[in-house]
Amino acid sequence: MPRLSRKSRYCQYDYRHTDGELFSTVAPTLEQCRAKRDEWLEKKQ
Repeated sequence: MPRLSRKSRYCQYDYRHTDGELFSTVAPTLEQCRAKRDEWLEKKQ
């Protein structure tokens, strides 16, 4: 089986809200993960 020539790196980000709900995401950078978390928090309110 041939190996992929390019390696991709991603961050896995988990955040547990004070109400106990867990948010998980995967993105190329930590900043993008945090932006997704912030969007999720805005929708929760």
